[in-house]
Amino acid sequence: MREKGVTSLLILIGIILVMVFAGIGYYTNKSLHFLPNLNKPDKSLHFLPNLNKPEILWQSKKIDDLELYAFSYANGLIYVYNTNPASEEASPIVVIDSKTGEEKWRIPMRNYISSDNPFIVQGDTIFFADTKFYSKQVFLAIDNKTGEERLRIDAGSSPYPSIGEFLVAENSVFLSNSSYLYSINAQTGQEQWRTTQPLTKGLVAPPILSNNSLFLLTTEGLYALDSKTGQEKWKYKIIQSGFLFTPPVIAKNTVYFKINNKDLFAVDATTGQENWRFSLLQDIVAGPVVENDTVYVKTESKIYAVDGETGKEIWVLDIGDRAPWDLAINNGVLYFKKSYGFCFDVCTKFSLHAYDVKTRKEKWSFDPSGMVRGLVVNKDEGVVYVFSPVPGFDLYGHLYGLR
Repeated sequence: MREKGVTSLLILIGIILVMVFAGIGYYTNKSLHFLPNLNKPDKSLHFLPNLNKPEILWQSKKIDDLELYAFSYANGLIYVYNTNPASEEASPIVVIDSKTGEEKWRIPMRNYISSDNPFIVQGDTIFFADTKFYSKQVFLAIDNKTGEERLRIDAGSSPYPSIGEFLVAENSVFLSNSSYLYSINAQTGQEQWRTTQPLTKGLVAPPILSNNSLFLLTTEGLYALDSKTGQEKWKYKIIQSGFLFTPPVIAKNTVYFKINNKDLFAVDATTGQENWRFSLLQDIVAGPVVENDTVYVKTESKIYAVDGETGKEIWVLDIGDRAPWDLAINNGVLYFKKSYGFCFDVCTKFSLHAYDVKTRKEKWSFDPSGMVRGLVVNKDEGVVYVFSPVPGFDLYGHLYGLR
């Protein structure tokens, strides 16, 4: 009896051991099986802010006698101007040294300059559209030191019923109104040519010029004109339904532009043939900007990097809600603003960020007073200029040169 009991016990132990080893073998073999995953790689990047700050090259003295809202850079100088046409007397343009932040001189002004297409500096001449009473009434060229008038084109009189977007290049002013584009000699004011057919509802962004071709973005699409004669080369026709218009850009014989707020297009600059289009779910509020065959656009909460040749998404950076309408790139660094703090209806606190597109990490952020206005990049020197108001005063404050 005892031997049978021992034998039964050994058989039971053997059965248990077989089951244990069989289970181990099953799970071991299962872990070695390759189970393919059909999911695509995630191209989304999460914005991870750091505490690094930029090098502050200079801080200007507080500009408290101007209602500063915008400024421009040209030829080593920063031009600060007033955009409030409510006062009786327009403030002068303040000219600041871009290397030191020191004021150099002031230009007497009796006019008001648009913040949408503020002015263009060519040599010692400033070209701009007068915007008194919020209407572009006069196009002017003035001396950049004395303010002396050198060229004047009055709207309201034939053939210029109104003044719209403009470009100054090749000693010519390319000036639009509600229907036509004109080429005007920048020295004499003489008309050189005008378009023979009306541009329906006019331009929605300033023209761009490349290789003797003018590219015009209208509500009906993109036009290419011969800059010497005004003759149409081609037209890429598509109806616009959006309202957030940004200028087109050209790189490597390709024109990049957005239409209908959510669509980014690439068109061959020579033929007008569409290369690709890239559609988004949110409105594009800034861009496109292009560098090293990559196109960048910004929505209210994301920045997209798109392959300039194929139109394929490279990556998308989530930067949060209600980011302001600023985007610039220089030497692999993307500059943009983002809101922070609580936004009930309108965000009032914005910080400036520098983002390395190669490492896909933030380099630095800047918000000395809880608000940053304007964004101008000096690409030759790799310097960024921004304005930050004094707390409690939206339009009075300091300009900064950052790197």
